[in-house]
Amino acid sequence: MKYIAFCDGGSRGNPGPAASGFVIKSGEELITEEGLFLGIATNNEAEWTSLILALEDAKKKNLYPITINMDSLLVVSQINDKWKVKTPHLLPYYKKAKALLTPEVSIIHIRREFNKEADKVVNQTLDQQI
Repeated sequence: MKYIAFCDGGSRGNPGPAASGFVIKSGEELITEEGLFLGIATNNEAEWTSLILALEDAKKKNLYPITINMDSLLVVSQINDKWKVKTPHLLPYYKKAKALLTPEVSIIHIRREFNKEADKVVNQTLDQQI
């Protein structure tokens, strides 16, 4: 079986109330849909957290191989070692995500309009908290 994930994070204000969300599917079957309110955080912190949450869920449920789709060019470029992590407070997110990677995980950048499911989870999570 092949799995696909969509991850997103958002902050209303930057920093401001923030949430992360992800959706994992196998074909059209929904495997996981989860949102997490983060409190006050930056958009980049929320994006990184969404990736970590999806990687943790994939590991816990053995959902491999998996392709993770994100609209954050920063996170995708950094996790794929195309860009360096220059912001010190983001380095722990990078290290945690790297530790969760396996050869059966690929992380790709998609345009925002193709990430609506994860974006919806983020906004619903924020709406419930603020």
